[in-house]
Amino acid sequence: MGNPVKLIPAALICLVLITLCHTYSRAQSKNSIQVKTLDQSLRPLADLQVSVNGNEFVSTGPRGVVFVDLYDSELPPKVIKIRNDDHEVESWNYSKGVLEIIVRKKKYNIVSIEVKDAENKKLTGLEVTFQGQRSFTGTVNSKGIFSLPLSKD
Repeated sequence: MGNPVKLIPAALICLVLITLCHTYSRAQSKNSIQVKTLDQSLRPLADLQVSVNGNEFVSTGPRGVVFVDLYDSELPPKVIKIRNDDHEVESWNYSKGVLEIIVRKKKYNIVSIEVKDAENKKLTGLEVTFQGQRSFTGTVNSKGIFSLPLSKD
């Protein structure tokens, strides 16, 4: 058998680690929340792909409802995305375990424009102003792309 004086600190370290792991797992518990997608008249919108806080996209199914698991630190939700070219998130409300997402039809299309110099090198970080029926100012991203929203009408 080993020296009892050396075994006491080792046992104490094990006890501290077990306590820390238990505390961390309780602090990061998951919550199952109901996600509802609705149109502007508050009618259910079926079969939309929804992502909450950058998590994977999930389908809301034929009734416009799905359950997702989120950690305590992810509540209330901060970023909601839908995978649909014709619709966008208008607003959302999270209360008592239910996340209601109001979705609207887009009134614009995004046109991506690659910005290059005379030597065909991509330019980044530039501020670009588009002059049309409406003016729009934006910044070229790190890939040399300027995204321009154009009205559908």
